[in-house]
Amino acid sequence: MPIQRRDNNFGTLEEFYQKIEKIPHELDFGSRMLLLIDEINKMFVHTDLWAYTSHGTLVIQNIDDIKQEEQLIEICYHYNGTYRINYEMPKHAPWKNAKVHVHGLADGIEEIKKYLLIAMRESEGWKGNEELILLLKKYEL
Repeated sequence: MPIQRRDNNFGTLEEFYQKIEKIPHELDFGSRMLLLIDEINKMFVHTDLWAYTSHGTLVIQNIDDIKQEEQLIEICYHYNGTYRINYEMPKHAPWKNAKVHVHGLADGIEEIKKYLLIAMRESEGWKGNEELILLLKKYEL
């Protein structure tokens, strides 16, 4: 199932990044994020993925609930030509209500796809999801 934008008042995710794509800059930010969305939509045909944008960052969740702060995965095309990804690992928190954040950079679309799969597994938001399990096996993760 295509990634669904939580708040459609601003159009679809694709429309948002198409607007950014028209703004002249050297990073090609809009088209890189559109490519990522297309690749995610190809990988996850049956899985519900909800998203919103924050300052150009794509924030992906497992449910349509803006109040839920867990299982957030943030991806953005970074200034140095890489994708930046952030997520939380709830099971490794050192005390109650603590959060362990993982930040990383991926060198291209194939690497960020793998990092997204790892983030989905480690954030525990998609536990037992059959598509995710198959993709993790496919990419040997």
